[in-house]
Amino acid sequence: MNYYIPVLIVIAANTAYQLAARNMPQEANYFAYMIIVYVTAAAICLIMFFLSGNHADLPAQIKTTNAVPFILGIAIVFLEYGFISLYRVGWDISVGSTVCNILLAIVMLAVGTIIYKDHLSFSKIAGVILCGIGSIMIMK
Repeated sequence: MNYYIPVLIVIAANTAYQLAARNMPQEANYFAYMIIVYVTAAAICLIMFFLSGNHADLPAQIKTTNAVPFILGIAIVFLEYGFISLYRVGWDISVGSTVCNILLAIVMLAVGTIIYKDHLSFSKIAGVILCGIGSIMIMK
């Protein structure tokens, strides 16, 4: 069961995320709202850090960091900006996120195969083809 719990968390969080991004008021400034988002996220992360049972010194943890959190932070800002923009220019919530996730799955399959040497099977190739066909069909 522990194998599937992260999947359920991702589905629940992504559903809430897509609904929130879709319902951001048109007149709202993207970046003003994202400041509120990140202050909220930082507060939750701070609470979860102390509740996680890892009693490591927070400043010591921060000192051991590398470029990854900064790259992730940049990626998250543009991810959110992209989804909010997607909905503001008129994509349906049922189509926009689906097309993005299908295309992301195709890109991640290529990245996994080329960079991380993941095994590329016939079923994965067939899945990519079906994803490509599905993204074309859903956009019509």
